[in-house]
Amino acid sequence: LIVTSGTLSPIDAFVNALGIDMRIIHSNNHVASSDQILCASITHSAEQRELLGVYEKRDDPEYHRGVGRIVARLCEIVPEGILIFFASYSKMFTCIQNWKKYIGNKNGKTIWEEMNMSKKLFEESKLKEGTNEAIRQYKLHVAQSNGAALLAVCRGKVINFSVVNHSDDPYSYISLTI
Repeated sequence: LIVTSGTLSPIDAFVNALGIDMRIIHSNNHVASSDQILCASITHSAEQRELLGVYEKRDDPEYHRGVGRIVARLCEIVPEGILIFFASYSKMFTCIQNWKKYIGNKNGKTIWEEMNMSKKLFEESKLKEGTNEAIRQYKLHVAQSNGAALLAVCRGKVINFSVVNHSDDPYSYISLTI
């Protein structure tokens, strides 16, 4: 039996769950060291409104505005690539739709326009061909001066592409889950 994956850690728990004797186990180090990783939860918007991404708040304009403004700010300060993951296509499309109509913080522009001023934006498509093109364009623009942001779905099509494997490129990334 040969098992390969990038996400089986901790391996001991996985082996115990299988209940079989694995005589040979090989595990590589992560591409990023612990001092290069920050894991944080953003619980409040800049206006100090609670950001609680629960089902009951799925249509709450203040939630969408707060999250959108945070993403717009990250687009400004992160130098190259941003991967933004949503729980579902529906949530992604709702956020995008709202960000295109809600006014942000700058010169009367929408939140979406603010994001686009800092990063070239790409969206995962429900269709494979559209996703392939979005990933291709994202990778192309990450290397350019302002970088790019790719909006995608957790467990969607993007996760299966090398766009989430950064071991061989020199760019910085942030991954945000909404």
